[in-house]
Amino acid sequence: MSKKSNSANTLDGLEALMKEVMVQPYIFRIMTSYNVTLSINSNWIIPERVLDDIHMLYVVSGAGAYVVEDQTIELTQNHLLFLMNDIRHHAFRKMDSSFRIIPIRFRYYAPNEEVLIKSQVKPFHFCFTPRNAVHFQSLFESIHRYHQYPPSLAKDTLCHAAISKTLAEIYCEYHTLVNGQLMHPGIWKLKEYLNDHPTERFTLQQLSKVAGLSPSYCSKMFHEAVGMPLKEYQLMKMMEYAEYLLKHSNQSVKEISGIIGYPDPYSFSKQFKKYRGYSPSSVQSIN
Repeated sequence: MSKKSNSANTLDGLEALMKEVMVQPYIFRIMTSYNVTLSINSNWIIPERVLDDIHMLYVVSGAGAYVVEDQTIELTQNHLLFLMNDIRHHAFRKMDSSFRIIPIRFRYYAPNEEVLIKSQVKPFHFCFTPRNAVHFQSLFESIHRYHQYPPSLAKDTLCHAAISKTLAEIYCEYHTLVNGQLMHPGIWKLKEYLNDHPTERFTLQQLSKVAGLSPSYCSKMFHEAVGMPLKEYQLMKMMEYAEYLLKHSNQSVKEISGIIGYPDPYSFSKQFKKYRGYSPSSVQSIN
């Protein structure tokens, strides 16, 4: 039995972390946060330590390094580092430029018991570069900003919400990047193309051109990568979009069936019920 990849362990760890908070229930409480620029002359060093806190850091500019369990992780602009509690680490900066970082340390807090709780999630760590640097920098800046508020229920709520949102965004971004790396680039491009065009019907020849592969190889690779045949994935995206229109528009079942390319509402309704498990009319009656 093969071991899980580091990427899979990271995603499992993030999911377990968010689940642990929801099930108990706990809230995230920030222990420390900074939005700091270290000048060229600042001798920034973190001695070796093992914390009970969960730790994440965003590098806005400059360069430094964390040594995590004897593994050196180089940190440069737009890197995001995440460390669970109970991980041995130390850190230092590169002295040839200023170094701006936003480090956040947080724990669980049990409101009913008014005590801090240490996470029991198996320790893991990772570092990656998000695609939208401005967005992730803004998330970290929001956490730090809320942490500066005076102690209050509002502060606790805002800090918990900001940490939760940031973890969710990290999970989604990391999941997307990992899947993009594991998938053939052409298949990844094709999957995104189908996601963006749910109402259009394409032939295998047309789709294989999007992927830059032969039709037979495209069909085989897509099934292996996504876990379902290409045609089935097309239908799934059509039905998802159809349900969105049923819930969020005033269009009739007949109009929606025409939008996604069905010759009559009966054929559409039959196909919709097969894939979604309920009829289009039942969706509209609920809404």
